[in-house]
Amino acid sequence: MKKILLYTLYIGVVTAAFAYFLFPSDAVKDYIVRQVKAAEPNLELQIEKIRPALPPGLALGGTRLFYETIPLVESPQVRVLPVMTTLFSSETAIGFRGLLYGGNFKGVALFDRPPEAKPQLKRIEAGLSGVQVAQVHALEKLPQDYEVLSGLLSGTIDLRMTDAGETGEATFSIADLGLKIEVPMIDLGPINFNEVKAGIDMVLDRRIQIRECTFKGPQVNGTLSGDLEIMDLPEQSRLNLTGTITPHAAFLANLSKGFPASLLFKKRSGKSELAFAIRGTLKNPQFSLL
Repeated sequence: MKKILLYTLYIGVVTAAFAYFLFPSDAVKDYIVRQVKAAEPNLELQIEKIRPALPPGLALGGTRLFYETIPLVESPQVRVLPVMTTLFSSETAIGFRGLLYGGNFKGVALFDRPPEAKPQLKRIEAGLSGVQVAQVHALEKLPQDYEVLSGLLSGTIDLRMTDAGETGEATFSIADLGLKIEVPMIDLGPINFNEVKAGIDMVLDRRIQIRECTFKGPQVNGTLSGDLEIMDLPEQSRLNLTGTITPHAAFLANLSKGFPASLLFKKRSGKSELAFAIRGTLKNPQFSLL
């Protein structure tokens, strides 16, 4: 009996070792890349390496996602594994988790599995936390007048795929956000926010609506709302945003030393306030006062 157990263990270990070392990583990698391209031709997925992992699933290393040539996200480590309770139902769920710019993310992708047809992606639910905003590669495409210095991002995303298009909503919060904004004739210096919160809706006509965004900090408080119309070239996506900025007394006094701040800020309800609009495109945003 002991010999049988030892032989069984030996065969199991050898089989697992061969399955691991002879795993067709290139074929699996190419298949995943092709599937992403087929689902969205403008997206390009790059995977440096892939291997099987326990619990049963895949471990992806050096994963990068591009929209055409624009980097979107980069993760050094992603784990993908099936949700076992859905293996024998008409709906399949694939779980994923990984590292993202100093933080992490996790979620699940839901697929319809109709008889004699390829699975169709129907929903993605995900959450992220501890993401270092200043490390996000997509922000490198911001105009040179803007720079993100710091910030920790967390949030949730719920994206649904229908025959008519994609819809969804997301909530985000950023703690300790630091910005550098260059304004002609005004030395703002770094602007810090203790907390930024935003609620976002994605609607069918390729629009992202910012239904509510508030930011609070030691220098200024403010609000922002409006929408973003997504174009085929992301940098040409159109902005239609309005907001307000309410400076704190010390910040306003310091600003007035080099610039007559009263020309910018109007008195509303006993407080100094600046109302503004942002139009134009992501590549060339246009700021104006209201």
